[in-house]
Parts: sequence; C-alpha cells; structure tokens
Amino acid sequence: MSFAQLLQRYFYSHYVHSGLRVALGVLGLTLAAWATLGPHAAAAVSSGALGTSLTDLPGPLAEKRRLMPAAVVLGTLATLGVGLSAGTPWLNAAVVLGITFVSALLLGWGRAALPLSVGTLFVTAMALGSHEAAADPWQHAGWFLAGAGGYLLWGLVAARAAARRTRQQALAESLHELAEYLRAKADCYVPGADLERCYAQLVHRQTLLVERQQAARDLVLEELRTPADGTLLATLLAAFDIYEAVLSAHTDHALLHRTLAGADALDFLHELVLKAARALDTVAAALMRDQPPPAATACFKPELYALAYERLRLDALAPTPDNQAARAALAATVAKIERCVVRIQELPAIASRPVPPAEIFGGADFAAFRSPPLAGLKLLIAQIRAPRSPLLRHALRLSAAVGAALALGRVLPYEAHGYWIVLTIALVLRPNFSITQQRQKDRLLGNLTGCVLAAALLAAEPPAVLLLAAIFVANTVAHAFVTLRYRYTATAGCVIVLLQVHLTGSGAGEVTMLARVLDTVLGGLLSIGASHLLPSWERYAMPALLRGLLDAAGAHARATLAEPMDELAYRLARKRYHDAVVALAGAFERMLAEPPDQQRAVAALERYVALGYLLGTQLVALHMLRLHRGSEFEADAPERLRASAAAVAASLAAAAHAIDPAAAAPEALPPPANALADTLADDALPGDWHAERLLVRRLALIRASAGELRERAGALAAAGWSAGP
Repeated sequence: MSFAQLLQRYFYSHYVHSGLRVALGVLGLTLAAWATLGPHAAAAVSSGALGTSLTDLPGPLAEKRRLMPAAVVLGTLATLGVGLSAGTPWLNAAVVLGITFVSALLLGWGRAALPLSVGTLFVTAMALGSHEAAADPWQHAGWFLAGAGGYLLWGLVAARAAARRTRQQALAESLHELAEYLRAKADCYVPGADLERCYAQLVHRQTLLVERQQAARDLVLEELRTPADGTLLATLLAAFDIYEAVLSAHTDHALLHRTLAGADALDFLHELVLKAARALDTVAAALMRDQPPPAATACFKPELYALAYERLRLDALAPTPDNQAARAALAATVAKIERCVVRIQELPAIASRPVPPAEIFGGADFAAFRSPPLAGLKLLIAQIRAPRSPLLRHALRLSAAVGAALALGRVLPYEAHGYWIVLTIALVLRPNFSITQQRQKDRLLGNLTGCVLAAALLAAEPPAVLLLAAIFVANTVAHAFVTLRYRYTATAGCVIVLLQVHLTGSGAGEVTMLARVLDTVLGGLLSIGASHLLPSWERYAMPALLRGLLDAAGAHARATLAEPMDELAYRLARKRYHDAVVALAGAFERMLAEPPDQQRAVAALERYVALGYLLGTQLVALHMLRLHRGSEFEADAPERLRASAAAVAASLAAAAHAIDPAAAAPEALPPPANALADTLADDALPGDWHAERLLVRRLALIRASAGELRERAGALAAAGWSAGP
C-alpha cells in the first residue's frame, strides 16, 4: 500500500472520524464556557470534557454507556478530592496515591477499562496543576462536572448517530488489515524466500489482524436488526471465509519451494496473492468512504491461466516422486487460493446486497463471538488475591512512581508544572515492561516534537482563531491515534497544552516548553525505574498461556473433526484458538523486549508459537477439504476422523500435562510424530488427486503437528518460568 493510500485509509477511518467528534465536543464545550464564564471556568470545563473523552473510543455503544458515566463520577470525585486536600501536603499526597492505587486496580475489569483507568489519573494530574482547584475546590469540581456531563451527553448522542458508519468503517479497517496479511502471505511465494522469517511475519500480521477482526465483530454483532445490519454481517462472514482460505494454503510452502525451485509457478502465485490483496483494498476503501464497491475489483485470469499452464507442464513430466509431489502441492495451493479469489470477487455484491440478519445462519446467536463484558467485582478481587498478582503489583508500582513524582515536584524550581511528571507516569507506566519502555520513548519524542511545533506556530504570532483551529486539529490527532501511534498522540497533546497556556496567559512560553521536556524525561525515568519494582515479567504468564493454547487447540480439533460438522461451533472454536495463538505470540514478543536475564527458552518458545500457528492452518485446511470435497470421501472417513480426533486429543492432553501437572494426563499416548513418517511419505503424493487420499494426508499432518507440540512441551516445562526474582 502506497503512502497516499495509507493516508486515505486513516483519513476515512473510524479513528479519525471519532477524533473529529471528540475534538468538536471538547472544543465546543470549552468555547461555550469561555464565552459565558471566563477562561478559568473554561479550563475546568475543558478538563472534564477531556477526561471523559478518553473513554470515548470507537467501540460498542453498550460499552460506552458503562465507561463514560463511570469516567464522569470518578473524574469529578478525583478532582474534588485533590482540590479539598490541596492545603495539606501530606493529605494531598495521600489522596493522590489513593486515587492512583484504585485507578490501577480498575484494569482488573478488563482491557476495555484501560481508558477509564488512564482517564482518572489524567484528571487527577490536571487537578494537581490547577490553582483554581486549590483556591475554590467546590466551584472547580462543579465546572469540571459540567464539562464531563456535557461531554457525556454529546459523546453518547454523537456515537449513536454515527453507529452505522462506525461499524462500516471498523469492518473496512479489518478488510484492509486482511489485505496486509495477504501481502505477508505473498512473500512466502517469493523464490528463495526465508520461510522461517516469512512465518514470523505472518504470525505478527495475524496478531494485528485478529485485533482488527475482533473490533469489527464487537461493533457489527452489537446490533442485528435491519437488512443493512445483515449486509455488514454477511460481509464480515465473507471476510472470514477469505481469511480461512488463505490460512488453509499455508501447509505446503516448504514442499512448493523444494519441488518448484527455478520454475515460474512461485512467481505466478506471488503475483496472484498480491493482486488479491489489492482487490481487497479496493473493496475496503469503498466501504470506508460509504460508497458501493466496484463490481469488478481485479482480473485474476492471467495468473490463473499461467498457473494452469504450469500444472499442465508438470503433468507432462515423468512421474517421479518429486514431480508427483510438485503436482499435488501446486494443485492444492492453487485450489485454495482460487477459493480465496472467488470469494473476493463475490465481496462487492455481498457488501451491496441488503439481507435480513435472520437469514444468516438461521438467525443464530453470535453473542459468544463478541469480547467479554467488563469483569465483575468477584473476578477483580480474585485477581488481587492471586499469587504474584500482576494487577496488585502494577498498582503498587504505579503508586510508588507517582509518590516519587510528588516528592520530586516539591523541590523542583518550576513546581507549578511538576504535575506533568505525574501525567507522564500516568500515560506511560503500564503493567508490561516492554510497553512502558516503548511509550516512554514515544512520549519523550512526541513532547520534543510538540514543543518544536508549538514554538514555530507561536513565533508566527497568529490570531487566536488560528490557535483555536490548531487546538482542534491537535485534539483530533491526539484522539485518533491514541491506540495506533501513541507518539502522534503525545505530540498533539503537548501542542494542546502549550497553546492553551499561551491563550490563557498562565505561563511564559519558553519556560513552559522547557519544563514540559524536563518533566517528561523525569516521568519517563521514574516509569522505567518503577518497572523494575515488583516486576511482572512476561515469563510468569507463559505457563498459563501455553496451557490456554493447548486447551484451545483441543477444542478447535474437536470442532474440526466432529461428525457431523457444526459450522457455528467450528467458527467459534477457530476464533478462540487464534486468540490463544495471538496471546502467546504477543507475550513472546514482549518478553524479547525485556532484560535478557528475564527471558526463558526463547528458541523453544518461538518454535512452539510457529507450531501452534501451523496446527491451526492444518485444521483450517481440513475443514476446507471437508466443506468442499466431503461428499467424495469413502465410507470409512468418519472412522478416520474419530481415530485422528482421539490421537490429537491425547497428544494435546499430554502436552498440557507436561506444562501443567495439574492437567489430566491421557490414558494412552498415540505413536510419536516420527512414527508417521511412512504414512506421510505415502500419502503426501496423491497422484490421482483423490479426496480420500487428501483426507488421509491432512489427518496425518494434523496428528504429526499435535505430536510435535507434545514432544516439545517438555523443554518448555523445564524452562523455569517462575525461577528467580
């Protein structure tokens, strides 16, 4: 995707549109307060609106209705508490630390509660830096509540009005991400490609794709009433069909490179997949603009004809084992990618045709496919009481860092701006060491850039209306990129504060800019230092994540091998398995950013992630085979499926028992993976392309993948995940 296309993708996305709505609401409330109540009241109203707007991210309306009112209540109480205790330093510190500790514990309610936690700390830091909050805490809290309540009404009404477009844009964003996954897939067909590196990139792209797909699910599945809602659901399901077809083509890369080295077939496959990615981008771009997709997105005939010629050329060669293998692998890969291409060609019609939701899967309940709601109080308490509780450790770390910032702010020569240290810690320090490091870098560079931009703008001595326009743009950017590129958010946030300081005349520009940079450095250093206090290293979570992967793999295998097939149960099991793979892969990537002495079994874990991904693709390939050629199977196919299901279940249970001795051990173990070598050698070369032989081969590969997961589990179990500090 070119830079211009990427820019258009972001410009029309729900991220930017949400940022525009937020900026309009915050700036509108601020200007209204300024015009009627004066600049000091406007600053309090602006803080209330900003604090509440942090929870107004693109997401389901039901989630907004829970988070945004909570942000109003917590923000108002925090502002009032800081103001009332301002005259007594020790009490003020105690109040701030109490708010900090509680805010950190809010993360126990789930990922969706992160904006609420950060927003509460944000308004606490802003109250620390407000003279009006200390001078008249009740009035300041009242204006804060007015701004927060006003934005609550604005945010909910605007989100309701834009709900259909937001769902459409989230769906389009997931299609764009699927196109990026296809581009990574195309790299696997470049002659001479390093397949291990390609697989690592595929796992990385899958992590991003699964996140975008879940965001689209949460929005599209929230409301299924009208034919327009049905259109979005049908498009979403078609996108998952494309994803499944691409996944199923993962299984023969090594064989293709070995048997087709020097042939043109790999080049044609590469171009075919790239063209499919561009076609997906075309459909996604049209949806992003709320336009009907073009009926013809691309012509795939040249590549398909070229690949058909390559197959004829291979058929004409002598029937050696390598030639038979090449024919089988190429035929299978072309068939799978062609299904993907056909589905992409159908996508414009699907995305343009209204369909009642009840006609899709018989009106089945898709609630299980959505993200879980915010956790209850019992789960929150259970997380706090858990051994080596990551949540409790994070709360203690965050409180210690904020306490150090408060003490440091008392002795700095620019004490009036010391709250920026607290704000930096609130925005930077995360439960994960690697994320804290990255956000610290982003915030420092963002603030430096923001100071330069603000200085350049103020040097031109523009009129107030242009400064307000700049604040509006910065508000939009800050909100739009908060979950995508935090560096841009940090830059825009710094510009907002500096321009507001200039407009209210509450500080000297040069001193304020220097203070921002110094406070950012100090806050970042305190955050990094606190990360080493009672750390929750990623390795602590690895046994649970590995167990989760194996349990999800068992459920996915049962759903895939079930007789008869249950399509909805299969899709749910596939989703949960991909979530488990992504969770393990994400933790592994974060572990690599931690100190070397906290990393465990890096090579073994990297291989295990790849094996998990491979098993998932094998199961998807089997599902596609059953779906499209199941009618050609022999009468003994159900028995083959049952036998393979038992063998896979035993292998995965043995692997889970090795990782976690509390898991039930299997009663009997299947043959080790290398005992399947003869079966693979015979059945990997189906000269007649018979469906039964393909089934035998696919089942053998699945048993082999599950067996390798079992064999490698022992090395991971002995990695010493909990050893050391």
